[in-house]
Amino acid sequence: MGAGASVSQEDVKRFPQYKILGGDAEFEKIKDEHGMVSLDKVADPYLKYGGMYAGDAKDTPDFKSVTFTELPKFGP
Repeated sequence: MGAGASVSQEDVKRFPQYKILGGDAEFEKIKDEHGMVSLDKVADPYLKYGGMYAGDAKDTPDFKSVTFTELPKFGP
């Protein structure tokens, strides 16, 4: 999903990131009048430091492995 894409609560509720990003309470705060959340409003903590979802063979419908191509810069 690219910039401007939106997701419903049912679309994302089963993914681990849903709880990490704040779960039901956070979704309720940022959803629009159609019950959708624009992905532009959400910062995935796994991607913040250079990770990506590359389609790992271990991925399942409710778990996605994060791939880092270089050592993440978590701090100084």
